[in-house]
Amino acid sequence: MHFVNYEHLLTEEWATSWLPYRFGYIIAAVHIKAFVMFAGMAAMEANFIACGQGYTPAKLDEKTKEVIVPENFNSIRNVSLVDV
Repeated sequence: MHFVNYEHLLTEEWATSWLPYRFGYIIAAVHIKAFVMFAGMAAMEANFIACGQGYTPAKLDEKTKEVIVPENFNSIRNVSLVDV
């Protein structure tokens, strides 16, 4: 699915268009592409957690049966979305 017509950038109409229009068009195209990639990475991370690949069970103390380290469902990460 294409949201931006990249062939429009090769036309004479594009070359003679207003400069702020060209800036806005390019910025919008980059934001749309980045959003699609970010959504894909978020889905990949959610699927990785949902299938249990990053699960680490809780560790208990042998004598007191208290939880030393709680269970963790995302101990292995595909991508750090905050850093992206």
